[in-house]
Amino acid sequence: MFWDIEANLPATPLTVTAKSHLLAWWFCSAGHAFQAKVGAVACTDGTISTRACDECRAEDEAETAALVTVRIDSLPELVAAWCDDEPIGDLLLGDHAMRKLHCPNGHRPRVSPFRYYTSGCPHCSVVRAPTVAEAHPELAAQWHPTRNRRTADDIGEFSVRKIWWLSPCCGCEWQASPQQRLTEPRHRCPVCESILDSLGERDPDLARQWHRANALTPFHVKPYSSHVVRWVCPADASHEWEASVGTRSAGTGCPHCSTAGTSIPETMLVEALRAHWTQTRQGATVPRTVNGPAWRVDALVSAGGRHLVVEYDGQYWHADKTTLDEMKTLDLLASGHHVVRIRENDLPDLPIRHDRLLQLRHRPRFDAVAPLGARIAQWWDS
Repeated sequence: MFWDIEANLPATPLTVTAKSHLLAWWFCSAGHAFQAKVGAVACTDGTISTRACDECRAEDEAETAALVTVRIDSLPELVAAWCDDEPIGDLLLGDHAMRKLHCPNGHRPRVSPFRYYTSGCPHCSVVRAPTVAEAHPELAAQWHPTRNRRTADDIGEFSVRKIWWLSPCCGCEWQASPQQRLTEPRHRCPVCESILDSLGERDPDLARQWHRANALTPFHVKPYSSHVVRWVCPADASHEWEASVGTRSAGTGCPHCSTAGTSIPETMLVEALRAHWTQTRQGATVPRTVNGPAWRVDALVSAGGRHLVVEYDGQYWHADKTTLDEMKTLDLLASGHHVVRIRENDLPDLPIRHDRLLQLRHRPRFDAVAPLGARIAQWWDS
């Protein structure tokens, strides 16, 4: 059913209410034009009545009148479904008594022949809720193999029927309905307190990079959790770092292997440092002294029980990051690190004075990088 825009001007659907008595022009899906009050056409749920068109309604009534006089034994689908105690005999489709019928899907409804013929089996027309097996494979995998009479393919996902479950991690057995399992806290195992839809279930490849020293397991956190945990590089087990679960799920990889976001002078600086300290780590992470994600540093040197952080501050990227650079430097100094900040071109020095802080100037167009390594080594050794 459609509003006739031109015939109803200046009125529009935006200027009339659903209960308006305005006599408006409409046209139906069959192309019939007619007039009717807005309140008589608009339903309470916001839809338009399909019986507002007089011509369509007359056609439907004529078709119904013809159907009720049809003999049931002339309709093969009704004959095949008939299992009522009373034989079909001379019964007409207009017989409104409730009859026992048997649909092709195995349902046995008691319904009038007319309703069954025009609307089908009432059980089949109901939208079936997905089963546990269809909607929640992780739950279905925990279905106890011997203590349930029904399978996960037979029970709806929000059923209140008590089901026996078997924990995949510790072998715990317990009873709960699917509805309870899908209600917070959504435990995968009530003993281990692991959760459903965890990182371990959703992303097994990433879960294999989980460091064994973490207090939690991949089955205790969601894929986009803000928990900061320790990771092990799949390509080199000596590479370890801290990052939030959500950051890893978003696609970030090992910072030691990655060169993304690393400038050419920074890479050359790391090589210059490795000429003095072979174990210099590029893109390493350093824990903060306060809560928050670990700092990622350009270069980290560890020797003789001391730790040196070297940061190369390119002018383009650090022009408006003085506050962040200052905060990072102060935190690194507070954690006991020696810090070197190499400020590119005209970047001003940070307003910090400390015995363990060295600030150097570097102009890429005129200055070589290699001498920086020697100067840093001389300062740290002194």
